[in-house]
Amino acid sequence: MTTHLDAPATSTATNRSKTRTISQLLPGAAALVYAGVQLDGGIIAAAYRSISTVPDDRLNFPFSGSLATATSLTWGLTQALFVVTLVAFARSGAVGASRPGRIGAWMAVAGSIVYVAAHAVSLTFRDARLDDPAGRVAITLFVLATLLTAVGFILAGVAVARAGCWTAWRRYPVLAVGVWVLCMLPLQFTSLLPLSVAVFAATIAAFAVALLAQPEDRKQ
Repeated sequence: MTTHLDAPATSTATNRSKTRTISQLLPGAAALVYAGVQLDGGIIAAAYRSISTVPDDRLNFPFSGSLATATSLTWGLTQALFVVTLVAFARSGAVGASRPGRIGAWMAVAGSIVYVAAHAVSLTFRDARLDDPAGRVAITLFVLATLLTAVGFILAGVAVARAGCWTAWRRYPVLAVGVWVLCMLPLQFTSLLPLSVAVFAATIAAFAVALLAQPEDRKQ
């Protein structure tokens, strides 16, 4: 009788374990997808810059037509996916008891949401000039998103490094993301943007692996 009664409980526990595992893996996996798209986008943009017929004062530069729509839509959707990653990170407890760290983590979430809005504007007004109202709105949103992301990751990164909830090398990728995003501020509208995006993708990939490395130590 005992064996007969224990079977459903064991099955339920196994199902819950699988659910927890999926919820732990999803944020890191989403970040890896985001990093891959960013890297791919940087490479494609670099390749198109020298052959593009689109004026460099347009939001969709260096892409045109359906390719411009596809790239903006892809970047916007993966940015939205990255919001899921950042919400999970903000709730993970990796920053310990640090109030600035918690604020920073949620600033990063806000920055990612603003990026989504910026991509939406770029998609809707893809042919706008940078000095047009839509172009100015898009640029302002991208700059604001970059500032929120940079400051947020730096605050959270310092807290993660000090808290010790994440061990060894995992203590540093969050800070690395923030520092590099800050460096990207003057590079966003220069020919070095593709290269800077590639480096950004590498820091995000490290952050993703850190999330995936020891999911059992994160508080859900």
